[in-house]
Amino acid sequence: MNFGWCGQSCGSTSRAFLHESLHDAVLERICNRLADFVPGLPTDPATRMGALVSRTQYERVLQYIAAAQADGARLVHGGKRPAHAPQRGYFIEPTVFADVTGQMRIAREEIFGPVLSVLRWQDDAVMFEQVNALEYGLTCSIWTNDLNTAHRAAQRVAAALCGSMKSPNTFSAAPSAAISSPGSGARSAWMNCWPSHRKRTSTSACASPGDCCAACRRAYRYRVTDAS
Repeated sequence: MNFGWCGQSCGSTSRAFLHESLHDAVLERICNRLADFVPGLPTDPATRMGALVSRTQYERVLQYIAAAQADGARLVHGGKRPAHAPQRGYFIEPTVFADVTGQMRIAREEIFGPVLSVLRWQDDAVMFEQVNALEYGLTCSIWTNDLNTAHRAAQRVAAALCGSMKSPNTFSAAPSAAISSPGSGARSAWMNCWPSHRKRTSTSACASPGDCCAACRRAYRYRVTDAS
């Protein structure tokens, strides 16, 4: 989730699927990390998160938050206007919902706001079915200690950009196009001369992401595969 931009990014990953063996620990770390995201004016050096673009979008995001609570999702962080936010501006706290199911609106619709839905999974076949059950297919981020597992997962996800141990990046030499309904076709790279040919770009930070250094993590690699 791109909390720095309040989720106002077409590639902002707004759903997190956490395996039940690490669900609670990772959820706690996510909430602890969000304490660093201070909404405020962009001219303030302490600001880590901006405002929503308009009152219309602000009210729309609040409606999604209310709908999530009505649907039974558990609010674990945020969910309202920050108490110390500037008077002017449409600010909403970074928001996290747990106990989300694939049938809830916040897990199926594009909110375009700082709202992260956390879904618990046990069976990978069921999990991938839920991941691919949407009409959106632009980006995903896969986190695992095994790079082979990451690449196998990337092949099963209906997304154009797949990042391993990182958020997905676009490269000037690699294609970028939504696999499902968003977007208007392929863009970037000479290979997109064939707009009907769907492609997936997978990026990874390192072959051994658990052991590498910061410099190695910046040495991104990518590969392009047929996503048809």
